[in-house]
Amino acid sequence: MYPVSVIRQCSRPGCSRPAVATLDFNYAEQTATIGPLRVLPSPHTWDLCEEHAQRTSVPQGWELHVRMDAEDNTADADEEDLLALAQAVQQAAEAKERVEMPPAPRLIRRKEVPVPTGHHPSKRNLPRHTPKRHLRAIRSEG
Repeated sequence: MYPVSVIRQCSRPGCSRPAVATLDFNYAEQTATIGPLRVLPSPHTWDLCEEHAQRTSVPQGWELHVRMDAEDNTADADEEDLLALAQAVQQAAEAKERVEMPPAPRLIRRKEVPVPTGHHPSKRNLPRHTPKRHLRAIRSEG
C-alpha cells in the first residue's frame, strides 16, 4: 500500500508547502477569487500556500477578489449538530460501500468465434455482392 497524504500541498510547481487557500477563476466575468481552502479538491481550482495566495496577481483587465474571512460555522455548532454531521458522513460512507459494481464484460468462448473463411482481398477471392452474369458478349469475326 502507498501512504496517503492528508495535507494538501500547494498546486504551484515546485512548492511543497501546505495549502491554506483556494484560487478559483471565472472566465466569463474575468475574475479570480482567493478564498479559504475548500473541503474537497476540484480539478478546476488551485490550492495555494500562504505565500502564493498573497503574491497572486491576475491578468490586465481581470479583478482579484480575496475572501479569506469566511464564516466559520463550526465554532457556533453545538454537540447535537456535530453528531448529526458525523452521522451523515457515516451514512454516506456506508452507502458508498453498498454500491454494486457493474457486471464484468462477457467472455467470448472459442466456439462462438466465427471460423475463418480463407477469403482475403490479396487473394482476390472475396465473395461477390452481385449475382454472376449469365449473358456474355461475343465478337463476330469478319
